[in-house]
Amino acid sequence: MKENIVHVYNYFLFLVRILFPQRVISLIIYLLLLGATIVIIISLSLHVMYYIFYKTRKEEKEAKKAELNEFPKVSVLMPVRSESLEIIERSVKNILNQNYPRSKTEFIIISDDPEDYAGKIERLVHNLLRESGINFIFINRESPRGLKAGALNDALRYVTGKYLILLDADAVIPKNYIVELVVFMENNSEFAGAVSDIIPLNSLENELCETQSVAWSFLKKALFIGRQAAGFSVPLVGTCSIVRKDAIINVNGWDESTVTDDLPLTIRLLAKGYKIGFLNQTKAYVEVSKTYKSFKSQQKRWAYGGLRTFIKYFKDIISSKVSPRLKIDISLYLLQYQVTMINLIFISIALLSVLLKVDLLKVPYPISLAWFAAIALYLACYLDSIREEKYSVVKAIINLGRASALMMALIPTFLDASIRALLGKKVEWRVTPKGTFAHKFKEKATMESILGCFLIMAFIYSMINNLFYTGLVFLAFGIPFIYTGYKTFSANW
Repeated sequence: MKENIVHVYNYFLFLVRILFPQRVISLIIYLLLLGATIVIIISLSLHVMYYIFYKTRKEEKEAKKAELNEFPKVSVLMPVRSESLEIIERSVKNILNQNYPRSKTEFIIISDDPEDYAGKIERLVHNLLRESGINFIFINRESPRGLKAGALNDALRYVTGKYLILLDADAVIPKNYIVELVVFMENNSEFAGAVSDIIPLNSLENELCETQSVAWSFLKKALFIGRQAAGFSVPLVGTCSIVRKDAIINVNGWDESTVTDDLPLTIRLLAKGYKIGFLNQTKAYVEVSKTYKSFKSQQKRWAYGGLRTFIKYFKDIISSKVSPRLKIDISLYLLQYQVTMINLIFISIALLSVLLKVDLLKVPYPISLAWFAAIALYLACYLDSIREEKYSVVKAIINLGRASALMMALIPTFLDASIRALLGKKVEWRVTPKGTFAHKFKEKATMESILGCFLIMAFIYSMINNLFYTGLVFLAFGIPFIYTGYKTFSANW
């Protein structure tokens, strides 16, 4: 049996070398690596450029907020599904605590829960808002058509406010929150919407929460504050945002065909010439995922939603009147998870190197230098961002390594989501667990652990056979999988 396998393997090598001479294989490999390097450099360079804009303008203060002469009516929309009564009660009390006139506030809850549980939610909120002066509307959908986007569209039929404030149930907002959002919109008529600063509510609860917190801090500085400083609109997010009702109606509401509600709406608004702003001094607080399982599920949904949005709205992006640089920027934002998947090219070439017993990853120095330079600049900005959050150098490096490991370990998840998006197959949608229930949503990263062991064995084999560069690639990708698996098996994540 063993002799037959060796014979087939040798025949395969002979056939490959006849059909594809080494020079041809090398050319193909170099072109693949060059293409991957160019995409990575463009993506990372945008992050670096926006972060530099953030650094050079971070001392600038926002214009002094004007007072409102008249308070327009606002509608607070809160889609809920499988949320605890404790979380919902906290949300309602946040609305009651606002400085905005209650007679000008409308609160709409859209529930996709079973009728019995939805009834408990309605009674709880009704009792809390009784005699408050806030107009309360409760919608219990018998069929969760269109998921969150469908829920928001159903609520749109009842909205009487000039502005819609979108909040998830776990959002915690200070008492001036609604006032600050409305003041911005009233004084900037060219904006269709705005996003407030979002701060993780549970950033120090465990290592995973902390890592998400520092990662968001960097992305916020680069992709929101920096992007706005560069003169671009920012993308909407599904919570802690405000949008004009007339703008929503002008773009025919939310797109119910994708699992993400915010990305398609962003594209639609930008294509119509609207602007979207970011309010760095207006704070809101939300929970981040507490376990690897919930984080993985969330990231899979976002990877799927971004690609589906890109596919559906590609023509709109290309034909829109925005600048070519903004078109590239929007595309890379939608495809950020697929850009991470480009690392699969390096793993694939490494596997081919093992089969052919040739170190195909020994690429020309210009390609290597360009790739390493882009990575180095990006990591320097990331570390600088973490240090701004008052972390020590050691703690900053640990968080950087942990964030990198998480993204690498999720590559198979991004691949699964991308294949489903390309084939038009649905991905499972579930609410990210919050509160005390969130800790029960755990699972061991078995697949990641197996892949990590395989990559480490491939590293050892490569080094034994003098495939140095190939071995380094296996090691670089093997460690994140092993690390993630270890954290879940030890019950930390």
